[in-house]
Amino acid sequence: MHERLAAMLLLASCASCTGGGRSFTYEIAADLEPAVAQLEVEGGAPRPVGAYEDAAGVRSDFVTNELILEPASQAELDAFLARYDGVVVADDRVPEPPAGLGITLRPEDRVPHAYTVRIGALPSLDALEREAAARGMRGNYRFSSEDAARLITLSTL
Repeated sequence: MHERLAAMLLLASCASCTGGGRSFTYEIAADLEPAVAQLEVEGGAPRPVGAYEDAAGVRSDFVTNELILEPASQAELDAFLARYDGVVVADDRVPEPPAGLGITLRPEDRVPHAYTVRIGALPSLDALEREAAARGMRGNYRFSSEDAARLITLSTL
């Protein structure tokens, strides 16, 4: 299955990091902390935040159990949700405009293409080094927690 994933931040910048020609390595770094531990959502569960630092020292904070998925089909979305116990929490669907504007959208204009998915079953870290190296990532990458690294693992699959 071909999936275009984004972990709210990263792989485009990761792939460009050469890290001085070294192979890819990672570590869970206790001293790397996100700016906030969680994002509070009115009426919803708090969203856990992790931090990531690439080989060039560029640091990003991100929600550790959500990613943006751009599936090629509904079947691909459904398979991803089933595999990772995922739930769609948002999408990029164009909302209906206010009636007073006189704008009518075609049904195809309202079809979402990207979905924010909350992941219930993050993958193991087994594939992280292999997949990152296959994408040309080099150098040492640091993560604030194992869940942060596991979400990035998912984004490299």
